[in-house]
Amino acid sequence: MGNRTTCSKRRCVGTRSATITYIHPFFVKILLATVIANPIYPPAIEVPFTFLESFLPITYVAEAYEPTTEELILASSLPPIFVDIARKESRMKTTAYNPEWHRGCQGSYGLFQIACLHVDNPDDLYNVHFNIEMAEKVFESQGYGAWYNTCKTLGCIN
Repeated sequence: MGNRTTCSKRRCVGTRSATITYIHPFFVKILLATVIANPIYPPAIEVPFTFLESFLPITYVAEAYEPTTEELILASSLPPIFVDIARKESRMKTTAYNPEWHRGCQGSYGLFQIACLHVDNPDDLYNVHFNIEMAEKVFESQGYGAWYNTCKTLGCIN
């Protein structure tokens, strides 16, 4: 069955190695520690956790939080139904492109498939933040009609 090390908050039993995942309630960080016990202790002897702390290579993992596309949409001034509109329009892909023709330009871009005629540089619409900002402006001026077919399917308009 191999060597087995059992660890609690204050002590470890065993001699080889274990990985402890500890979530500190105040800092809400994940503490990853690999416990490598001194090989002179037989597997059945309890080794105090404080003794093992001198052998612990400890790493605090604190990753930067990047909000999801859904969270960005919900944080905007757009109604919550726009999460579903984005799913229908682009499958939540910020790089979505539709080569349809508009008055004087070609293409709808990004998350909400904003038409090229709304901007000077259509490639800017691949930026999720800019695309959401433009969707807010288009929604202000045209309402759900700008996404007529999608909204007809979702029931936002009759």
